[in-house]
Amino acid sequence: MRLRRVRSLCIILLCTIFALYITMQYYGESREKNLLTLQSTIKDFREKPQGVLSVPWLANMSAGQQWYTDKKRPDSRDIPFQLSTTKLKATIDSGKSKHLTIETFQSPVCPKIDNDYSVNTTYQMNNIYNQLAFDDQPGGVWTQGFPIEYKMDQWKEQPLEVFIVPFSHQDPGWIKTLEKYFVTETKPNLDATLNILNEKEESRFVYSEVSFLDLWINTLSEEQKQSFKRLLLNGHWEIVSGGWVMPDEAVTHYYSIIDQFIEGHHWLLEHFDYRPNVTWSIDSFGQSSTMPYLAKKLGFSQMIINRVHYEVKKYLASRKALEFMWHQPWDAAGSHSILVHMFPFFSYDVPHTCGPEPAVCCQFDFIRTEKYGCPWRKLPVFIDDSNVAVRADMLADQYRKKATLYNNNGLVLIPLGDDFRYQSTHEWNVQLDNYNKLIQHINSNPSYRMKIHFSTLSNYFHALNERVNKMNSTMSTLFPSLSGDFFTYADRQHDYWSGYYDSYPYQKFLSRILESELRTAEILYSYTRQSVGRIQSVTQLMPLITNLYQNLTTVRRNLGLFQHHDAITGTARPEVMLDYSEKLLRAVDAARKVITISSAYLLLLPSMLKSDIEFSNRRRLPVSSQFKQTLVQLNDEYERKNDDSSNNTSHSFYSLEDSLHNYQYSEPILIDFFENNKNSDVENTRRIYIFNPSTRNHSKIITLHVKHHLMNFKAKQIISNSMDTLNHQLDIQLEHSFIHDQHKQQPVSLLYLSPIKLYPLSFICIELNVASTATSSSMVQVKPQLIPVINDAEMLVHNRPQLFIENDYIQLEFDSKTGYLQKMLNKLTGQSMDMKINFIQYKSLKFDSHSGAYLFIPDGLGEPSPNPKSYRYTKGNLVDEVVVYTQYVTHTVRLYKSSGLQSQFIEIENVVNIKVGRPTDIDLFMTIQTNLSNKDRVFYTDSNCFQFTQRQYHDKIPLQGNVYPIACGAYIEQEMNESDDRSHVKQYQRLNLFTSHPTGVVSPKVGQINVWIDRRSSRDDSRGVQSNLHGEWIVKSQLHLFTEIISIDKTQTIPSLTIFSQHILNDLLRPIHKFYVNQSQLNSLFVTEYNLIPKFGLPCDYELVTMKTFHNMKIPIRFHAAPNTQVGVIFRRHAPVCYARNLPKIDFYSECFNNHVGQNELNIHELFGSIQLKHAIQTNLTMIPSSISSMMGNSKYQSMKMNRIHVNSMEIEAYYLV
Repeated sequence: MRLRRVRSLCIILLCTIFALYITMQYYGESREKNLLTLQSTIKDFREKPQGVLSVPWLANMSAGQQWYTDKKRPDSRDIPFQLSTTKLKATIDSGKSKHLTIETFQSPVCPKIDNDYSVNTTYQMNNIYNQLAFDDQPGGVWTQGFPIEYKMDQWKEQPLEVFIVPFSHQDPGWIKTLEKYFVTETKPNLDATLNILNEKEESRFVYSEVSFLDLWINTLSEEQKQSFKRLLLNGHWEIVSGGWVMPDEAVTHYYSIIDQFIEGHHWLLEHFDYRPNVTWSIDSFGQSSTMPYLAKKLGFSQMIINRVHYEVKKYLASRKALEFMWHQPWDAAGSHSILVHMFPFFSYDVPHTCGPEPAVCCQFDFIRTEKYGCPWRKLPVFIDDSNVAVRADMLADQYRKKATLYNNNGLVLIPLGDDFRYQSTHEWNVQLDNYNKLIQHINSNPSYRMKIHFSTLSNYFHALNERVNKMNSTMSTLFPSLSGDFFTYADRQHDYWSGYYDSYPYQKFLSRILESELRTAEILYSYTRQSVGRIQSVTQLMPLITNLYQNLTTVRRNLGLFQHHDAITGTARPEVMLDYSEKLLRAVDAARKVITISSAYLLLLPSMLKSDIEFSNRRRLPVSSQFKQTLVQLNDEYERKNDDSSNNTSHSFYSLEDSLHNYQYSEPILIDFFENNKNSDVENTRRIYIFNPSTRNHSKIITLHVKHHLMNFKAKQIISNSMDTLNHQLDIQLEHSFIHDQHKQQPVSLLYLSPIKLYPLSFICIELNVASTATSSSMVQVKPQLIPVINDAEMLVHNRPQLFIENDYIQLEFDSKTGYLQKMLNKLTGQSMDMKINFIQYKSLKFDSHSGAYLFIPDGLGEPSPNPKSYRYTKGNLVDEVVVYTQYVTHTVRLYKSSGLQSQFIEIENVVNIKVGRPTDIDLFMTIQTNLSNKDRVFYTDSNCFQFTQRQYHDKIPLQGNVYPIACGAYIEQEMNESDDRSHVKQYQRLNLFTSHPTGVVSPKVGQINVWIDRRSSRDDSRGVQSNLHGEWIVKSQLHLFTEIISIDKTQTIPSLTIFSQHILNDLLRPIHKFYVNQSQLNSLFVTEYNLIPKFGLPCDYELVTMKTFHNMKIPIRFHAAPNTQVGVIFRRHAPVCYARNLPKIDFYSECFNNHVGQNELNIHELFGSIQLKHAIQTNLTMIPSSISSMMGNSKYQSMKMNRIHVNSMEIEAYYLV
């Protein structure tokens, strides 16, 4: 009996091996891979004597595969796995399903945690929201507050010290463009201020936006510049924040926030040796919890904030907690806490800053006697001897009432300004003369128990520090702590400022593209510039490469400008938004020039050095004219294009990234096989280069567009190693389609290529060939099927089969009536989830409060969008997709069939085109209804793409107040039933939704997550922009949707993504860059592979945020990476999140858990030795050394240098490389 069983198992093994052999011959796999596969099968057989073999590609096809037009190829994983593996069998329960065995491995359940995340703060914003009734109770003269009383004995021991801070808030674009504002408002303000502060010793001024200073400085004489510098250094004129703009904090990415601060601070250092130490965020529409962390890491000590929900202000004011230490929810030690001062009242103008009674305070904004006026019908009265006592009593009363709202031992901060104030010396004199009379009267009369003086913010915080020190106390013990953020902002009643989360989404889309382009341009330029500065034989290319720096500066500043709180928010006038759009598009062109020329240089560099060695007789001769001419030609081609936008001269080497136009859908760049080939019958070959901006290896399916309907494509990846060059044959999926090209239909061949093997920060080469006759079986042509949508009556007659698409890990079921997604099956876990997608639209309320650029005020419940008219599905060897055509949206759901991250998520693409002949009201959301039970309708949204924050839908708040901003993503989750209540580690099923550009989300029902995709408004919402929200832009949004099972340690939990999820997000936000070689002679000059860093890349929880080059002569030479050049890097380390016990055996996990287990440090020389950088010197995030004195001792300098660096979890750190 036993012998018979062994014999049977042997027969099964032989039959299986024979079947594999036939299959491999059919699919044309390489011999080396065939042997590996056979060995794997034999090993599998030995491990499973019961005869359970993993041969997933031989499984029976399901009903969901019946529309496939190709023969599915075996898996092409080529990275060895070293961890212990298990086989998890996922049974697909879809009626007509197949049994698919997915290979998995056991992960570390919980990565090591190097921080204590148990944080307790005095106030937590989620708890405050639970306590508040949000019932808008009237507060008397302080409408949104409460009556305030005080006793003069409060200041018996020490007089109340009043700090009056003159300021002028300047928007770099709102009603007017940046340049128009500068001419009409900003320059007059800055000129007048310079004169007054030089004339009047008592005067002070604080100012924020460096973007205006950059324009102003060019209008000054050298004497005026020195005068301005003197005022800065003696503290009479203070630059607060010092960023390029005052950024929005809701829909901005932390990368762009940091970058605009870097640009502003380096500008201030270079021009005036000045560094700010206080942030000033008085007009951002809500306050982010990431901002205090960034502020501390940027080197700031204190923050000023203003726009916070009026109920929250009232809550904190009643507890004297308007000054607090703002904590991070993961920072138990409080090492990143920062002192925050919050304005207590409605706004930052004079009526709402001197005290709680705006009708009184307005009378002390003296320029209102000539313009602006007072809405309370009580105008200011100029101060003279006859009224100074009465007026001083009125003003002092307001100061005292405001002071009682703070617990700071007798100090009060009084901002004195508004938008675009102090535009003339006359306005300055009106304010100063009247206030000086009041100040002199109060200060000379002890009965007031008050001392007043003009001040800067630094003066106020310095005095506050002195008071705390005299009490032998510290900021962290004296002031309460708070964690959380301040969204969604409401300034009155139910007027929630959530509309701007999705206003002008096209510009938000452009900004996110530019972020990615800038990051890549920074990295490639840094390597190029460092190489030119270090290698003697290529130094003659220095002028050409250095000239790219001006392009880089343009990109930095235009991206920085758009982070302004009236730009990326979409709350500027239409003509200003158009101006922003044009600046962003110019910046994209500039970035692509830097990227392309830097890429060409790096791809030429090995050939240049080889030529130097072979032909120079070991003498360092200049680089050959051939290489230099190639780069000069590329530069000239870009210059001609910039000089004449209609110039259609083709580039010899150019970016294949989509062509972008104002308010229009992006157009793919077409590869033309016959452009430089007059004989169309001759076989054509073209080379495409791909740069991977990620710091990790992965495999990817890429998309190319070829002009004309062509057949018989072949593709291969040319892989170089130390011994030889190998050709890696690629699979192709071909679809013939059309695009609109200058009002005509252009036939296009859409190609998907796989598997493309990408190495970290590396270039790889693809060779694409089209022949006159069929030459390869690796290409499959697909033909999409267009299906008309039918009504219910017709559905009874037309019995349509279920519609499925799937890959190895995910199966999706669609409504065959409408084409909308209905259900998702995770084959790894075997769990099926309802996932019903639809679209809903809201109309605006028609009363006094209504939707606009700032506000979202819906009129009741949303209505489902009309049923689509048709849909189409495509099933291929590499990609399956279903496209639904609705009234406003072309909605695509796509699955990739790869061995990498792409196989793990659903890609959703929405192209929105709201074509309306007249202004209308519509807010359009995509809804995803699941059967997940997110208890209490809790959901999580990102904070500037840095961390996640818990939200909850509250019925006491209207829908518009429950919408929250996302810069990149959101998720919902439910605890799984099988979790052990006694265990501190709980398992959760999570649904992640990531977005390509910022918007808003809400979870109004259990298991539901709704994401905003576009909007229009017929009226202005009375917040100052004086314009409706109307236009005919077309915007594309891309979403990644997927589920995962995670384990959460509830004792030390913070809302975070898994490393796996983080890389799916990075893949969406930092896509690959493709280039096309249009001159065959370049093929012999360019290398086919070039790696900036070693192929092992960074550990999986590390991220290279950016790598930047500066030419700032104020930085001491010992911080230079090359002559007159500084190179800085910013690294981020992600939070540790517990994984599910079984992970799919894809290349991502293999790389993470095999190569980087336990790796906590980065070896600088190992990573950057190729450009001769061996050490790192830590700086704050501005990338300005903490000590820039040239007199620094050598021992101190040497102690700052590190050859290895360690970044703690959840941290961002910056370094100079030397």
